[in-house]
Amino acid sequence: MTDEYNALIDNKTWARLVGDGRSQQVGVDCYETFSPVVKPATIRTVLTLVFEVQRFPNRLFLQQSTYAKDIIERAGMSQCNPVRTPVDTNAKLSGSDGPLVYDPTKYRSLSGALQYLTFTHPDISYAVQQVFLDMHDPRALHLHGLYRILRYLQGTLHYGVHLYKSSNTRLVAYTDADWAGCPDTRRSM
Repeated sequence: MTDEYNALIDNKTWARLVGDGRSQQVGVDCYETFSPVVKPATIRTVLTLVFEVQRFPNRLFLQQSTYAKDIIERAGMSQCNPVRTPVDTNAKLSGSDGPLVYDPTKYRSLSGALQYLTFTHPDISYAVQQVFLDMHDPRALHLHGLYRILRYLQGTLHYGVHLYKSSNTRLVAYTDADWAGCPDTRRSM
């Protein structure tokens, strides 16, 4: 993998990812929008390090317990008590409430690592998205939200995703909105 990375650097083979050009702010979310273009073989290598796959006759079970444990250890929370939900349902995190996080680099690193856990832990997707909203200027309350996700993961390390063979090709999705729930913009979340 190091050889491939060095080849990308030598060949200046990079791609720019722009999610929403209307709302990006220079210095806030434009510095870290570059991602390397990688070969499928590299992706397979990375996925085998992150995913644990159990094969059964009619299904696969994917989980990331080792990866989750690693994130929890990096945060220094390997002995933490688990919680039942990944989000405090009573708190609304504002972008400007409370003191700044002492080490924003660690906050961003842990948040980014959690993003990859949503593949097998879709139950933390909303919580991780909330942590990402204020990544440019994290506050102590946001860090507490991140720690709550880690405490939830401590109790759900055995969770994963079951993939079954099916002839059904329909995609069904559900959504819920928190009407005007953002304390900063009063937009729905």
